[in-house]
Amino acid sequence: REQILKEATEAADFIIVGTHGAGGFMETMFGSHSWDVIEKTRIPVIAIPKDALFTEIKNIVIATEYRAGEIPIISFITRFAKNFDAEVTVLHVTNYSLSKNYEVQMLEKFRNDINEKISYPKLKMRLIKNENIAEGINNYCSENKVDLLVMSPERLSLFEKIFFPQSITKKMSFITSIPLMAVPDFYNPKPAEISEHVMNRDFVKEDF
Repeated sequence: REQILKEATEAADFIIVGTHGAGGFMETMFGSHSWDVIEKTRIPVIAIPKDALFTEIKNIVIATEYRAGEIPIISFITRFAKNFDAEVTVLHVTNYSLSKNYEVQMLEKFRNDINEKISYPKLKMRLIKNENIAEGINNYCSENKVDLLVMSPERLSLFEKIFFPQSITKKMSFITSIPLMAVPDFYNPKPAEISEHVMNRDFVKEDF
């Protein structure tokens, strides 16, 4: 892991790692090799499940918590998606614990914030209900034949790490059946860098 992070810091735009799903209680609670890389790097990590079958990137979902740090990520992903002429859906899963009206207001405010900063004709937003957020994301991706799931693992405080160690991104890294791209909050490289690494396929890879 340390060598991967060192190489990525010096040379890479992406890190690609393989995942093997949850390996029991200890791994689910405390992490995995792939999650260690996602948690510690400051560049995007693409985690590819063991049995994932890649065809093409035409349908991308960005799971959102309406954080300000996600807007630069959405901008980054729309520029990335343009290379593939892909559709991008910004998805929020809720159990309406804060009331349906409040959730709709939050969605509209976030939509306005996005529209002020991002222009991409194939960008849309969805709000769906599920008592289990990770399950809701997984079901949506399966039902809509999503090719790539994008999430932003928020940096946790020490208190949160002790009492709430399972972030949604971490959970999804165990259960997703499609590639998961984890992008740090506020990540926003120059547009030219995106085209360069997409066209040159200049990635740091880990065998899996």
